[in-house]
This record gives sequence, structure tokens and C-alpha cells, in this order.
Amino acid sequence: MIAKLAAIASCCVAAAANAADNGVYFGLGAGHSDFNIDAALKNTDAGFKLIAGVRLLDSFGVELNYADHGKAGVPSGMACVALVGENCPDTSRVAAKTTAAYAVGFLDFPLLDLFGKAGLARVKGKLTTPGHPDFSFSDDDTGLAWGMGAQAHFGSLGARVEFEQFKLFGDEKLRMISASFVYTFL
Repeated sequence: MIAKLAAIASCCVAAAANAADNGVYFGLGAGHSDFNIDAALKNTDAGFKLIAGVRLLDSFGVELNYADHGKAGVPSGMACVALVGENCPDTSRVAAKTTAAYAVGFLDFPLLDLFGKAGLARVKGKLTTPGHPDFSFSDDDTGLAWGMGAQAHFGSLGARVEFEQFKLFGDEKLRMISASFVYTFL
């Protein structure tokens, strides 16, 4: 009987040691967003992101992200034709913020994880033309989002690089490449 209890206890200790990097994690990062509207507009800006998640298993977790993609300047004539159907003067600004919930799959290696994620994102996009409020456009929509990346981890501290894609203004693509620091509470 004692041998059986010792075997069960050693299996529990081994499982706990194997899952030592699992737990609740928070992160903060900086990113570079690419606003691509009707493939005619392509402009980028810097932004930031906040990450909160829980890694339930070595190979699976769930995550919430908030990202401010910044504001990119685009020629108004192209923006207004693409979004409003009319020409307008000056330069317009495109801005977006996303809140996303993901299921995350991990390929776990000793110091590096590769991951892919898919989920839903609420994207708040805005196109404004200063001095011309008639040529402004807002969109607040929920759609599919996905991403992939790599994460190096050293105990509780990790650093990740990732690519994410969202839908903006209907079917247009908003892409973000970011670098983040993550801390896991073991």
C-alpha cells in the first residue's frame, strides 16, 4: 500500500514540475500596425498592447488582448473614394483599437514556445478628415481574428514576438506585429 501511495505522489510531483510554466500571465508590449484599406491605402503606425491569459496546459491556454493600433495618415482622396464614395481634400487619419479573446495552442520546447491563436476581436475603427466632419467614418464590429508567434521564457518572465490580423471597416485587413514582455504567476 505504501509503495502505491509513493508511486501516486511521485506522479503528482512530476506532473507539477512539468507544468511549472503554466498559470495566469500578464503582459505589455509595443507594436507596429499596418492599416490596409482597399489595398490602395497602406500606412503604418506604432501602438501598444496589454495581454492577460491563463495557460491551462502545456499546449493550451486562453488569452485576452487590448491593442491601440495608433493613428495612420492616409491621403483623403483615396480614403474617401474607398469608404464614402466621394473625393475629399486634405489628409485623413485612420485609427483603430481592438479587444480580442483567443484560444491559444502552444508547441512547448525547453526555452521557446511557438504558438498560434484564433478567436474573436471587437475592432473600433475611425477615419477622420480634420476640418471636414462630413468625410468621417466609424466602425465598431466583431469578427474573427488570428495570430501566431514565438515566446522565450526564463522561469516566470517571458518575451514574445507575434503577428495578428483583424478585420477593419468590414473586410479590410488590419495587421499588427508586436514584441511583448510577459510575466507568469506560477
